[in-house]
Amino acid sequence: LLRFRTRTGHQLLLHNSEDLIYIGNARGTTWIEMSSDGKIDIHAQDSVSIMTENDLNVTAERDINLEAGRNVNIKATARYNDGSATDKNDAPSGRVQIESAYDYKLHIGAD
Repeated sequence: LLRFRTRTGHQLLLHNSEDLIYIGNARGTTWIEMSSDGKIDIHAQDSVSIMTENDLNVTAERDINLEAGRNVNIKATARYNDGSATDKNDAPSGRVQIESAYDYKLHIGAD
């Protein structure tokens, strides 16, 4: 066990017997835990934001599950960093494409 803890309680924990790495803030409102079985848990009491000036790719060899307690919003803004609506080959942007190898089901609970 190797633990670095600041005077106010922020910590980095390298735990050999539990075989994990833990990084957390003093109040426990955000933390990251990495286990030896390949699992990464991220917790935030508020928001988690990811920003890239290029592509963001998410790949899973099994399932991707998204669940929201309120709304799910997906938007293609049709703009690039330079403000244009087309890429360098003049191809338009702003398209949303969904593909399915087998079934596609859409269930709407109301309205």
